[in-house]
Amino acid sequence: MLSKKIGKGNIFLVILFLFFLINIHVSKHTTMVSGQSMQPTFQEGDILNINTNYQKEQIKHNDIIIIERTLENGKRECYVKRVIGLPGDVVSVVDDKIYVNDIYYGEQRGIDEEHILDIREYPVVLSNTPGEEEYFVMGDNRTNSWDSRSESFGNVKASEIYAVVIREPKKSVDFK
Repeated sequence: MLSKKIGKGNIFLVILFLFFLINIHVSKHTTMVSGQSMQPTFQEGDILNINTNYQKEQIKHNDIIIIERTLENGKRECYVKRVIGLPGDVVSVVDDKIYVNDIYYGEQRGIDEEHILDIREYPVVLSNTPGEEEYFVMGDNRTNSWDSRSESFGNVKASEIYAVVIREPKKSVDFK
């Protein structure tokens, strides 16, 4: 009788372990950086480790995410950006400095915020309505990034976030 209980317990542990391994394998992927909007953090050709099985509640200020959007022509595009504002935050740009909830972002994050392109009307209030949550994102290359500062890019909806970058990039490989 005791051996049957141990056997069932072991089977449960094996199934749990296999589920854990499958979940890790399915949710962790890589993607390659294309473009210059995240320089100097990432370079063109860097390979990023990403997690596609994340909870939106886990996303924090300063995280780097992969955004997937469908364009008017039906083509899907992906963008790598840094999260500046979370749902419910108020983002402002004053004298080329970013403020999140009236706190200077650069000072809080140790980031030098030069050359902030003031393209939109501020402040930007991010929706916190369930199902309509919005994020304010920017590329690290502030002078060469199409991001939430632009009306045409705008805020990012939670449903557009494809993945979260989980590890620094592997450097690109030159096959030439």
